[in-house]
Amino acid sequence: MRKFALIFPTLLGLLVPCVAFAQEAGSDYTTKAGDDCVSIAVKAYGDRRAVELLHKSNPSMGPVPHVIKPGTVLHLPPKQGLGSAPDAHVTFVRNKVTVQANASKTAELNDPLFRTNRVSTANASSANVTFRDETQIRIGEESLVIILGDVQGAAKKQPADATLVEGNLQARLGELSGKKSLTVDTESGARVSMSSGSALVGVDATKTTRLAVHAGSAAFAAALATVSVPSGFGSKVDKGKAPTPPRPLPSPPAWSSPPPEVVFASAGKASVAATYADGALPGKPKATSFRVKVSRDAAMDDLVTDTVVPATVTKLDAQNLAPGAYYIRVAAIDDDKFESSAGATAKVIVVTATLAETSPGRARLAVTPAGAVCSLAGEPSTEDVDATRMHAIRCSIDAKDPHGRGGDVRAVPGDSTIPSIAKLFSATGSFREADPSTGRGTVVIELHDAGGAPVSAEGAKATASNGVEVESVATDGSVVSVTVRFPATPRPFVVTVTRGALVAESNVLRVPAPTADRPAGRVDTAIPLPPRGYEIFLSGGLDTLFSGHAGRHLTLGTAYRVPIGSKAAISFGPSVTLSRFEPEPVSPGAFSPGPLGDTSAHTNVVLAIPVTLKLAPRARVSPYVSGGPELALQRTTFSVGTNELAATGTLVGAKLLLGVQVEAGPGWFFLHGGVRGMGVVSSDPAAESLSGAMFDLGYRFTR
Repeated sequence: MRKFALIFPTLLGLLVPCVAFAQEAGSDYTTKAGDDCVSIAVKAYGDRRAVELLHKSNPSMGPVPHVIKPGTVLHLPPKQGLGSAPDAHVTFVRNKVTVQANASKTAELNDPLFRTNRVSTANASSANVTFRDETQIRIGEESLVIILGDVQGAAKKQPADATLVEGNLQARLGELSGKKSLTVDTESGARVSMSSGSALVGVDATKTTRLAVHAGSAAFAAALATVSVPSGFGSKVDKGKAPTPPRPLPSPPAWSSPPPEVVFASAGKASVAATYADGALPGKPKATSFRVKVSRDAAMDDLVTDTVVPATVTKLDAQNLAPGAYYIRVAAIDDDKFESSAGATAKVIVVTATLAETSPGRARLAVTPAGAVCSLAGEPSTEDVDATRMHAIRCSIDAKDPHGRGGDVRAVPGDSTIPSIAKLFSATGSFREADPSTGRGTVVIELHDAGGAPVSAEGAKATASNGVEVESVATDGSVVSVTVRFPATPRPFVVTVTRGALVAESNVLRVPAPTADRPAGRVDTAIPLPPRGYEIFLSGGLDTLFSGHAGRHLTLGTAYRVPIGSKAAISFGPSVTLSRFEPEPVSPGAFSPGPLGDTSAHTNVVLAIPVTLKLAPRARVSPYVSGGPELALQRTTFSVGTNELAATGTLVGAKLLLGVQVEAGPGWFFLHGGVRGMGVVSSDPAAESLSGAMFDLGYRFTR
């Protein structure tokens, strides 16, 4: 746990000397170069606390701290009620922050703070306090600040502005308006004196003090010894010892793959990814860990995360970020716990982009949050957009944004596609014509918007569900006429209409029941066979060769199916057949070169790539024709008396089949017959030609 107490007296009398009344209260004052609220209050009222009067009487100055431009006219009200003015206000609160005066209460923005009031922060909490003279302090997590208020007059010896007991204190002199220096004491007996720039002071559990100067310089004193620590160097003090000689700080990390400028949220959330690397230069220590900060503000007050990770972790993956702007910094930490200044700040905007309908078919682009400049491809503006199609959106950070990305963080514009817009139209349908005897009809779809007004159907397309096929689509104004072919069995279905990127479904329609004019056995297109897909088949059958030698076979194959219009389909793929021809008397003319005995038997492995043309592939009964090349490997045995001789051969040929298939379950039973022509191309020393006829019975499974 990190715990430290911070005691911060604002020694205003020491910081800005009083000036004789050069301006009267109750009048207007035109600012000059070098003016600030404190100096104006001293000129007009002789009292620094009059800053509160300036703020109340000039609200156009905006929130503190102010940047006053020369030539600004300010009203100076009469001097009154300065004694009751608070010394400071709470100007930022994150998570659990407590203010304690006479009693404790939860801190809120603009809470007044008086002398001896305390502000404390819990774990993962922080706060900013702004004093009357616009001096600001940043209170980290698990910290305590005691407000000592205005101290008028001078002191012979300047005490410390802050006492750090344990933890870390970030000091930035450039942000402390009117300050000439800042002095921090620590419990280890060390003192840090800064006159400019920024530094990080830390005290660990062993009471060792570390000073890392990120800009400017600082004096580091302990045990009657003082060292000057320049920018980019650090020093430490062990309790009771003198400061160590300044040593180089690690180099700030560099973005190797910076985050994109814009990330598009999905379902209200987004993820931001980036990578960084140790930027170690010669003579600089290497990083042993990295501090990664993600904040909602450029000042890094409203932190989303502040995490230290090992040096092996160089990828940032911020999850579940809501729409808004985020600022990302990474610092390096060496093996002695000295922390570098942060690398370049990368700004990321998480955007939600939607199209809001302005008129039928037209819309306006709405982007949340502000700060991103977006455009749509093919659209001259974002105010009048074609709402009937998808759009590619491109966004980047506004070039005028004062808190844009760091100069050395390269821009990576975000690209995305707007999701489909909510339905801008709906569809109602009915059968205008239906002829059950032919299984055809016309469905009329009317398109209209949410208010019931007609919507143009130009360019609309249609599909149907549950076995109903769309044959043609015609449009006329807001009406879509869809010619459909429906199955014999009554069933519900819907027609889906698409127009560009817009989609609408009709009401539920119903296929008409069969009539007497509609034969029950007519070819039906209701089989839900996908137009494309794979088939696996297994069959068995008989062979008879032209030589009279008979055999049997088993075939296994697969094929890919492709439709040819709506009336046919073609399939092709490999198959393998195993055939066996039992011993038979030799037919000499069937062998090449010549038989080796009186009796022969052979086994064949036939490889083929058949191509099949199916007519009416979605009908319950469908004819087909198939054919293709074949390659056979044959092993033959010959008998001569009691002796046997073996021979092998290779054969090439083709076959042609005619068949019919009948729907059954998830596929079809089929029966086909055909002829094969095949000759021997090589043999050792003899093989039998496989030319002949065959027929098969099998089952084809499709998907």
